[in-house]
Amino acid sequence: NKEAIPRLFRYSSADYYNIRALETQSLYLSPSGNMNDVFEGLSCEINDKVIEGIEEIRDIAFLKSFSEEKNSLLMWAHYADNYSGMCVEYDFSKLPEDLLCHLYPVYYSPKRFTSRHLERAIIEHKDLKRMNEDNCYPNDCEYIKDIMSLFLSKSLSWSYEKEWRLLATYSQIHNEAQDMDDELEEYYSLTNQQISVTTCIKAVYLGPKMKRNIKEHIMEICKVRLGNIPVYSTRLSKEKYELESVLEE
Repeated sequence: NKEAIPRLFRYSSADYYNIRALETQSLYLSPSGNMNDVFEGLSCEINDKVIEGIEEIRDIAFLKSFSEEKNSLLMWAHYADNYSGMCVEYDFSKLPEDLLCHLYPVYYSPKRFTSRHLERAIIEHKDLKRMNEDNCYPNDCEYIKDIMSLFLSKSLSWSYEKEWRLLATYSQIHNEAQDMDDELEEYYSLTNQQISVTTCIKAVYLGPKMKRNIKEHIMEICKVRLGNIPVYSTRLSKEKYELESVLEE
């Protein structure tokens, strides 16, 4: 049901990499170990062996985060370089099926998920990386697939973000399995961490503290490179603790 997917927003700094991603209409999935949640990907049933292997599974999953909220003061402050960054609006109903199956809403709960297979997944992840380095391609990654739910559950403390994620495991991106079952072909359709989102970008919102030269650069990209995609400047409301969006002509 593609039409039920809400418009999603990504807050980011306006640095070279994020502006380049806008210009090329692409997204780069980051290793899960780079996320800012200390509980990221961890089951409530963890032992010393799992804790010892945490650093080795920083790339067991790759993801990119979005929000249903367009004008969240907290996210402008935390993720958009303290209001000097930008927020890009996406319509992911335009994604092809092989990418759409990697888009999930985050579930918020006071309790942590349980995964009895996390310890086994760490071992499998290490073996898979070693086999890929040796050009020996396995096609059995059952335990890694089983832990995906751990990256889709977060504390209620984060619920204000109303987060969605493009999520893929290491095996989905890097496992070049031979003799793969036809029914799994879509599951392993990703070939790298960079995803094309052509036609998905619908608008760009510029932070109220953004420098003028950066603002003009982004506006030129949206007009010339992206087919005149709407650009909005955000400003402080005179009456409320809110941001207002004004269309740039």
